[in-house]
Amino acid sequence: MGEENYKKLRPYLGMTTYYVCEGKKYPVVFDTMIDYKVKSYGLFGDEGRGFSFSSTRYTGVGGGHFHYFTNGKFIKSDEKYNLERY
Repeated sequence: MGEENYKKLRPYLGMTTYYVCEGKKYPVVFDTMIDYKVKSYGLFGDEGRGFSFSSTRYTGVGGGHFHYFTNGKFIKSDEKYNLERY
């Protein structure tokens, strides 16, 4: 991928499920996501905010694999993520 391309992306790590023990949170399920910027050119806008000639949105990189943390290592599973919340 290269460092230059990696800097253009937006990595994200989110914790969706955790348990609390003695006031400290421990992650049970977390997800990672990488976004990249897409810029479109045209006529965009509405009456309230005015108009512009470009629009920027963020799009996620596909994937959807499960990884399990076993014996201090992440092991990729054959399961695929089917958009369920855990």
